[in-house]
Amino acid sequence: MLVRLVDRTQDVMATRDRLNGLLQATRLVAAELALPVVLRQIVEPARELVQATNAALGVIGADGRLCQVVHVGMATSDAEPSATCRGGARSSAF
Repeated sequence: MLVRLVDRTQDVMATRDRLNGLLQATRLVAAELALPVVLRQIVEPARELVQATNAALGVIGADGRLCQVVHVGMATSDAEPSATCRGGARSSAF
């Protein structure tokens, strides 16, 4: 019983930490208006939240094509092919 209680407590603490990270990301996004910076502030905490090695976020333009991609955790040369195959999007690495 005690082991289950300790396991559950650890789960709750991990969830709390993820929610705090999400709250921090929300505050950062709300404080910034430059699109590349906002995208990076979304991608980085999301990558950390799910413990991923790489993450990317794209923006669809008014013409329906991918107009900008921000990626974290990967080299620009590795990310470029996925961006250009969707319509020549600009890519930013952080």
